[in-house]
Amino acid sequence: MKILVTGAAGKLGSNIVENLVKKVPASDIIAGVRDPQSEKAMAYEAQGIEVRLTDFEKKETLVEAFKGVDRVFVVSTVPVMETAIQQQKNAVEAAKEAGVSQLVYSSAPRADVSDFVLAAPHRERENIIKESGIPYVFVRNNWYVENELVLFNNA
Repeated sequence: MKILVTGAAGKLGSNIVENLVKKVPASDIIAGVRDPQSEKAMAYEAQGIEVRLTDFEKKETLVEAFKGVDRVFVVSTVPVMETAIQQQKNAVEAAKEAGVSQLVYSSAPRADVSDFVLAAPHRERENIIKESGIPYVFVRNNWYVENELVLFNNA
């Protein structure tokens, strides 16, 4: 079973890859990155993890990256609503075209019912996945403590 993690060079994506490699063979993991020549991408390749270009602005890169993949973990993208929605549509359409059997999406706590300002964009992105017909899992991460550190550093 092939698992592709988007945003694998970022904080959440790299943590997912690091934990996956403890549970499944590196040959079953694909790191999706915007820059396959980056230091992080090269480090993945050194571990035997395949690296593929995943540019959410260019659906064709996603279709190519998702080929032969069973599960895709879509790490949520930029919070700018219009951009994020189009990026999510690109990812879901690419997953359908490539025949991905399951999508996992990093969402927000109670995104389906919360009035919290950050929940609305995640709710819409979840709905795009639901409407695709592709089986899915929503990982509703809680607020990260590192988001609070900026408040203390400026005090």
